[in-house]
Amino acid sequence: MLWLLNLIVLLLLLLSLVNRRKELNPVKWLLIVIFYAAAAMLSIHLFGFKLPIGLLLALFFAIRRRNLNKEYYWRALLFGLVYFVIVQFASNPSLKELRQLDELKNYSSQFERVDSFQFLTEHSAGQDQLRKYAGELNNVNEKSMVIDEKDTQVLFRLEVLRQKGVAVKDLDWLWNNSPLELNYFWQSTVKNSLVKLETITFGQEGYFGVYKRKDEDSPYRLTLYIEFTDFKDGKRPDILP
Repeated sequence: MLWLLNLIVLLLLLLSLVNRRKELNPVKWLLIVIFYAAAAMLSIHLFGFKLPIGLLLALFFAIRRRNLNKEYYWRALLFGLVYFVIVQFASNPSLKELRQLDELKNYSSQFERVDSFQFLTEHSAGQDQLRKYAGELNNVNEKSMVIDEKDTQVLFRLEVLRQKGVAVKDLDWLWNNSPLELNYFWQSTVKNSLVKLETITFGQEGYFGVYKRKDEDSPYRLTLYIEFTDFKDGKRPDILP
């Protein structure tokens, strides 16, 4: 979509110069477009910042050449700068996105390879449905042991098995029998009072989930889901059978 924005800004520039068309020949029109393109699209990364090097070069060139020191060339540079600034604000990640990427980097550093990942919110599709499904499964077998269907390990097992297309009989089977029958290992880690980490591995194939809650009275929600291949250096954390 940036090409469309670029085209719109360029057209606005040209339209703003229509009343000057009598003093503009084809060469000058071409220079106006070149000046705009230089200011809008030529840039370099330096110390983490994107600098409009094209704008600086065009300014230097226009100042050195007095015959180019005209209002319409400066207008072209101004429109190019406007486009450059819009693109920077539109493309730069927000503080929330930067925190998410930093979180992903920290958690994924323990894995040999990250195959896929997904950030989720409390409104992401499937979270409430999965919790409701867990409640229904808890009522399937009246002789089942009492299992908290809101437990993050229960929810994460359901999520992983759903991804793998495995049918779940009831929560009793999910909790007691599925690890042995499906040959997987699991680990549940309480990072703090508001964050829990869940890990499930089928051999080298692994799944990792980060659950968070707003306060101690709120339910946990899955916020980060990672599919990975093995742990780095083959060093696996303590995984409970």
